[in-house]
Amino acid sequence: LNGPAFDRFAGPHDLFHFPNFVIPPLRRGRAVVTIHDISFLRFPEFADAANQRYLESTLPRTLARADAILTDSRFCAREITDLLGVPADRVHPVPLGVAPRMHPPPADAVADLRRRLGLNAPYLLTVGTLEPRKNIPFLVTVFERLAEQWPGLFVLAGAPGWNVGPILERLTRSPAAARIRRLDFVADPDLPALYGGAACFLCASHYEGFGLPPLEAMACGTPVIASPGGALREVLAPGAAALLDPDDPDRWTASIRTLLDSPEARQAAVETGLARARQFTWPETARRTWAVYRKAGAA
Repeated sequence: LNGPAFDRFAGPHDLFHFPNFVIPPLRRGRAVVTIHDISFLRFPEFADAANQRYLESTLPRTLARADAILTDSRFCAREITDLLGVPADRVHPVPLGVAPRMHPPPADAVADLRRRLGLNAPYLLTVGTLEPRKNIPFLVTVFERLAEQWPGLFVLAGAPGWNVGPILERLTRSPAAARIRRLDFVADPDLPALYGGAACFLCASHYEGFGLPPLEAMACGTPVIASPGGALREVLAPGAAALLDPDDPDRWTASIRTLLDSPEARQAAVETGLARARQFTWPETARRTWAVYRKAGAA
C-alpha cells in the first residue's frame, strides 16, 4: 500500500485495529489486524485472481507490522501459522457471536415473511454470497434428487459474488428451476424468520473461516446439514449438525429426508443446535478481543 499514513487522518492513538486483512501505512501506534481466513492460499481456484494478487502482495507487510493477529477460529489460527509462517503466540482465535435477535421466531413472523417473499411451500435454505467456494451447484443436485418426491422449495439468500455466472446458469437450467427461489438481499430483521421457517439449513462450502449462517440457523431452531470444510467442523461441532462430504449427494439427500420424515430426528437436531449456538455470544467475542488489545498494547 502506498499513500499517506493512516494516523494522519485518524489522529494519534495507542492502538489501531484493522478488521479486514490489511494494515495500511502507519507512522506510530500499535496495530492489531483481523485475518478472517486464508482460503485464497488454500483454495486459489476459488479466489478472484486480482484479490489474490492484492492479498499476497500486502500480507507480508501486514504480518511484519502487526503486534497481534486476530482470526475467527482455531482452525484459521493453525492455517495462518502453517501457511504464512507466523508464530502461534502472535495469532489469537476469537470466535464470532450470534446476535440476540437470532432465536426461534414466532409463527406469525414466519407466516408474514413467507407471504411477503412468496414462499408458498416448505423450503430448504442456504445463506451466503453466491461464489464457487460455496458449492451451490452441488446443493442444486441434491435438491433435484429430493424434489422428485418432495414438493418443497430450495431458497438461496445472498448477493452474487465472484464468478457467479456458472452458478446462475446451473440454477436456471435445473429441471427443478421453477422451485428454486433466489433472494438477493434479506434485511437483518427478517433473517430470524427466514432461518426459522426453513425445514433444513444447508451449507456445502468447501472452506469457511468460521461459518456464521449455519450457526445462526441453529440459534433460530432450524436443523443444519453442512460440510466439514475449513472451520465448520470446529464451529458446528460433532452432534450439533450433520457433517457430510460435500461431494456425496446420496448421503445429503438421505440426511435431509430423515429430517423431513422423522419428527424425533428433527427435534433432536433442533435441541443440539440451540445448545451449540448459545455458546457463541458477542459479549464473549468483545471480552476476548479486549484481552488481545491489552496484550498488544502492553507488549
